[in-house]
Amino acid sequence: MMALPPQLNHELLKKDLNLLYSRIESPQISHLVLSSLDDWVIPFNIVEDNFQN
Repeated sequence: MMALPPQLNHELLKKDLNLLYSRIESPQISHLVLSSLDDWVIPFNIVEDNFQN
């Protein structure tokens, strides 16, 4: 994992990243979700869990 720049608010960043594990209802319209298998910020399994339907 890469080192984070010191000017970032690390606590806020951790809070935002933890929100990725929460289930959020997506709109009932067609939409496109782009992701990557090697994304180190948002792992593919999190995207897949949130948008599997």
